[in-house]
Amino acid sequence: MDDAAFFDAKAASSGRYKVYPDAEYARILAACGVSDEKRGARILDAGCGSGAFSEHLLRMGMKVTGMDVSGGLIGLAQAALPEGRFLTGDIFSTGFPDASFDAVFCGAVLHHFPFRLREAFREFGRILVPAGKVYYFEPYARSLNSFLWYKVLSLDRTPGEAALSPKRLEEDFRAEGFGKFSYARVDRVENVQTGSASSARNALNAARRFVSRNLLPNTYFAGSAQRS
Repeated sequence: MDDAAFFDAKAASSGRYKVYPDAEYARILAACGVSDEKRGARILDAGCGSGAFSEHLLRMGMKVTGMDVSGGLIGLAQAALPEGRFLTGDIFSTGFPDASFDAVFCGAVLHHFPFRLREAFREFGRILVPAGKVYYFEPYARSLNSFLWYKVLSLDRTPGEAALSPKRLEEDFRAEGFGKFSYARVDRVENVQTGSASSARNALNAARRFVSRNLLPNTYFAGSAQRS
C-alpha cells in the first residue's frame, strides 16, 4: 500500500485526528521555532494530514497552505479549517511558483521518506523566499522508543518509514543549499489515543501509548534550516 492509499484509509476509518494534546502541539511549534514567525507569514504545512498542526498555525495568525498526498485527509482539513487553503499534491513537486512561501513546516513528515530528503529540500528551497526557513519535528533515531517502534514493532506504518538523526538532516539540508541548521531534543512527548474501525490498530495504539508514557518515553527533535 502506497502512502496515499494508507492515509486515505486512515481518513476513512478514523476521520480527522490529532496525534498529540493541544499543549504538546504548542510545545512542538515553540521547540522548532516556527512560533517566532511574524503574523501573516505565508507557511506551507507540507504533509499536513487532516490539519492538526495547521489549526495551531492558523491560531497564531499565519497564512497557511496545507498540502498532503491524501485527498481524504485534505478534504477533512479543508472542511474543519475553511480559513486555510488545503491541496492534494506532491511535496516533491508542488507546482507553486518560486518564492511562494516565507516558511515551510514539516510536522513528523520527513521520516516517511528518508531516502528522498534532498529531493524535498530542493523543492522547498525553490518555493521559499531568500532566507526562508524549513521547520521540522521528527522522531529521534537514537532513542530506545524509536528503535522499538521503527525497528522491532514496525507495524501500522507507511513503506520505508524510519526515524531520523539530526546529523542526517543537517547533511541533506546543507547539500541542497540550506544553512543555519539547528535542533533541540523534545523529550516525553505525550500522544493521544485516536479511535479506529480496526480493533487491532486500536490495541496497538493503546500499547504504544502505555509504553511511551511509562517505560520508554518518546524522544523527538525539532529545529530549522535556513535557505542560503
